[in-house]
Amino acid sequence: MVYFCQSATLPGVVSTMDFQPTSLGYPIKVPTGATRFEDLSLTFKVDENLTNWLEIKNWAEGLGNYSDDGDTLPYHKTFESVQQGKTSEGRLLITNSSYKPKFAVNFRRLFPLSLSGIQFRATEVESVEVIATVVFAFTDYSIEKLVNS
Repeated sequence: MVYFCQSATLPGVVSTMDFQPTSLGYPIKVPTGATRFEDLSLTFKVDENLTNWLEIKNWAEGLGNYSDDGDTLPYHKTFESVQQGKTSEGRLLITNSSYKPKFAVNFRRLFPLSLSGIQFRATEVESVEVIATVVFAFTDYSIEKLVNS
């Protein structure tokens, strides 16, 4: 589904480190090779049928154990069977000043962590855009420069 993204935060990268002891008593900082990513946060326009908001809501609810799926022994499921259908690939297009796509950020194993509520107001005189925020976790991402930009 395409979301009418109003703002996005390109996730930062955090590398971990450890201290290597030395004979001089002053430890040296060394990289451990482990890298983690900050979460992806998107603010988007909610369409008038709530289709995009409901899709994320249903996806988030599907990650939990809100209903009986017929499996009485959920602890026997493998990691792969639990993850099947729970994550998705995602793509964020970054445009140039002419609104032409310049970069594509490709996310792997994306899933929602939180979805904001929607506030409705009957006191507004004019139609007001409804905005929501979703935060996604993911495994990793890559940035690709698009050819025609």
